[in-house]
Amino acid sequence: MRRLVVWNVMSLDGCFEGTAPWSLDHHATVWGDELEAFSLRQGDEIGTLLFGCRTYKGMADYW
Repeated sequence: MRRLVVWNVMSLDGCFEGTAPWSLDHHATVWGDELEAFSLRQGDEIGTLLFGCRTYKGMADYW
C-alpha cells in the first residue's frame, strides 16, 4: 500500500483561497525558503501528484 500525504495552506477559518477564486495572496504569509525547501524535498519522494477537480482545472487554466 502506498502512502498518501496531504498538505494544504489555509487560514484558521478554513479558507483555501482569497476573496476571488484562485486568489492565493494569503499563501505569501507562510511561503518562504523553509516551506519551499520542504515542498521540493517532498516532491523528490513522490511518484504521483494528485489534484482534486477544482485544483486540476485551475492549474490547467494557468498552464
